Amino acid sequence: MQSKIKRGAFTNGPAAKRIALIDTRDVAAVAVAALTEEEHSGKTYDLNGPELLDGHAQAAVISSVLGRPVKYLDVSVADFVQELKGFGLPSWMVEACGAAVATKIPGDQSSVEVEGILRRKPGTLEQFMKDYRAAFQG
Repeated sequence: MQSKIKRGAFTNGPAAKRIALIDTRDVAAVAVAALTEEEHSGKTYDLNGPELLDGHAQAAVISSVLGRPVKYLDVSVADFVQELKGFGLPSWMVEACGAAVATKIPGDQSSVEVEGILRRKPGTLEQFMKDYRAAFQG
């Protein structure tokens, strides 16, 4: 997605699908906690970021941080799955991402589990983009 944002347009599937994107640093911090703190032994967690954003809201945040327009490409689930296959991702990951964007109801995408594990709010898309702005410049 990084190179697509550099070129000014990206997708995470159908634009109307709202996603609670999670900062990869928060995923890593949860993994560390799960592996080093006894209270997480045997537990499974749903990890979500703090904001439920549709594609156009994601593009607005990214555009604002980068100071240039970045468009969200509204694509079908099938086209999104084809794009993921083109990245060389494992089939289980492609299937999971395809199923996630095909689901009509977002389900519980709150960040309550992440907040409880990290004892802080997870990072926002805006903060991630600010921290890694240089990697997304055109």
